[in-house]
Amino acid sequence: MSLVLVEQETQLPEHKRERLEKQQYRLVGNHSAVKICMWCKESIRGKAECYKNDFYGIPSHQCLEMSPAITCNKRCKHCWRDTSVFSTGWVGPVDEPKDIVDNCIGARYKLLLGFGGHPSADRNKVEESFVPKHAAISLTGEPMMYPRYPELIKEFFSRGFTTVFAVTSGTVPETIRALDIFPTNIYLSVEAWDKEMYTKYCIPVIPDAWEKFLESAALLKSAKTRTIMRITCMKGINMDAPEKFRFLVDIMQPDVIECKAYAWMGYSRQRLLLDNAPDYGEVDAFARRLMFATNYEIALSKVGSDVVMLRRKTPRIVDCTTFIYEGLDKEKLRQQQFVKEIVAKLEVKNA
Repeated sequence: MSLVLVEQETQLPEHKRERLEKQQYRLVGNHSAVKICMWCKESIRGKAECYKNDFYGIPSHQCLEMSPAITCNKRCKHCWRDTSVFSTGWVGPVDEPKDIVDNCIGARYKLLLGFGGHPSADRNKVEESFVPKHAAISLTGEPMMYPRYPELIKEFFSRGFTTVFAVTSGTVPETIRALDIFPTNIYLSVEAWDKEMYTKYCIPVIPDAWEKFLESAALLKSAKTRTIMRITCMKGINMDAPEKFRFLVDIMQPDVIECKAYAWMGYSRQRLLLDNAPDYGEVDAFARRLMFATNYEIALSKVGSDVVMLRRKTPRIVDCTTFIYEGLDKEKLRQQQFVKEIVAKLEVKNA
């Protein structure tokens, strides 16, 4: 099924745009947004790095977090975002990938300018931060609803980005199927182990969201990139029976499972309780039970980010290419080789 395009002047009416701007989003074109995340700010101030720096070597101060779709086909209770600004389907015109990347970089630059005068800012990091090297397509909404998503991935790589991470809730499997160039890492967000729980807590606004989610999980089994299942751990909701996630692991067979604590932040505070936010110890206990249920093993963890990474013990093999997480140093080498091959492919196509 193709994406639904609804004719309207823009994806966000003016009152919704104003609301997001007040929250320090910078809106780009008709349907994209960029924002400076907490970890980017903490990195520039020399205080802390995002766990993705520890696990994958991503420089937090050079991360461009964005989304090409300020809309979603779910209304998740745990979502930090203001889901009232989302439409059901795609609304309005579709912007060029080149324009999206250009304007996201420009808007991010303006947001960062003020850090130069901050007393605790690392001057070298401030200068480096103006040139993003990592794209996190994860800021808000369901990014894969953007009809030209595969082209957006290529545009980032063609600009010299060294890593591109894609996050999806799995409700647009046709976009995954259309990818001929994969991002460096692709995340599938997971919150529920059955349709009843999914419907209650993810609140899809399309009738077949659960089935699409399962289809996406199956497609990612053969994805030619690093695949990550990220389980949002919510105490009192989805942490009492980790073994029930096993069937999803069997379907997707991800290289890595990230068990990450739900944080009681943003608009989710209007839908869930502080008691639903687990601490690191509770996430670790959950991950260990899941480890035994799936025959994965603990690779890394980080207190503060409250995340525990499980990894496959044996490689996932796709068309004679092996995928297995083997630690930070080898992961950096994998990313370098991955991007080198992608750039070569793009040069051939553009010749």
